[in-house]
Amino acid sequence: MKKLSLLILLIGSAITLASAQDVKIKKGTVYINGNESVFIDDKSKTDFILKSMEDEENLAIFKLIDPSLDHNPEFNDNYYLIQFADHDGEAHFKEFRKMVAIKLLYSENVIVNGKIDIDNMNEFMEKYKPSVLPK
Repeated sequence: MKKLSLLILLIGSAITLASAQDVKIKKGTVYINGNESVFIDDKSKTDFILKSMEDEENLAIFKLIDPSLDHNPEFNDNYYLIQFADHDGEAHFKEFRKMVAIKLLYSENVIVNGKIDIDNMNEFMEKYKPSVLPK
């Protein structure tokens, strides 16, 4: 039984590593496995928009929220509010580093080939909807 569990764990890890994407940010451009994907339009040190390389269309808007400024006792830590252009709804992700927030969209396949994948975006918004943000 232990050998089977170990084998399943190793196979799962290999699949995860094989499907992992190399996400890098350089001079305002997000590169996936060395290829340009989207670019970042910085609105401030914390707020930014991911835009399409093709037509500069807004894909995702990130706003860093500090609950202490809003006097919101529901949340203790900063989090990103993520809104997808031309789509209702939003997601909250408890993170304050831009790179980690961007990598999350790619790891969840929300952005594929520089475009929003609607089905994956809907799953992402359900998974990270505001009511499930951990304290």
